[in-house]
Amino acid sequence: EDESVCVWNFTQRNSNKPNFQYSHFSKGLNCFLPLDDKRIITGCSDPIIRVHRLDNDFNVENRLSGHQKSVWTVISVGDRIVSSSVDNSIRIWTNEDNQYRCVGVIEGHENKVSHIASAGDGTHFVSGGHDGALRVWNAFDLKQRMVIESEEGI
Repeated sequence: EDESVCVWNFTQRNSNKPNFQYSHFSKGLNCFLPLDDKRIITGCSDPIIRVHRLDNDFNVENRLSGHQKSVWTVISVGDRIVSSSVDNSIRIWTNEDNQYRCVGVIEGHENKVSHIASAGDGTHFVSGGHDGALRVWNAFDLKQRMVIESEEGI
């Protein structure tokens, strides 16, 4: 509710307080994803995805631009980052030598894409949107593998 990100180290005894807390999001924090032990990626109520460095006062290391509206979800699928947005799109990102680039845009939903989740196999992910559909995608060839329609919404 306070729109902050706290980093905890549970290997330390008496870790009842976070090692680090960052709460200066100018736009509401929608999602975050730990990339490794030094970086966290965040999505906010603006269209920019940010990669923050934990070992550098949470400074923004990279900005990923491409979405036109709020970023709702960010996940990893294999070595790729997948983001969903209120702009009805899903974007696939790669990182080579700390250079992020969008390698694909999926526009299969007819309304906001509010949920994405890894299928757990390192290749596929599932998206759910306000159009009432669940879709299964391949994060590498960007092809839809399955769609489940619902009149009640997702």
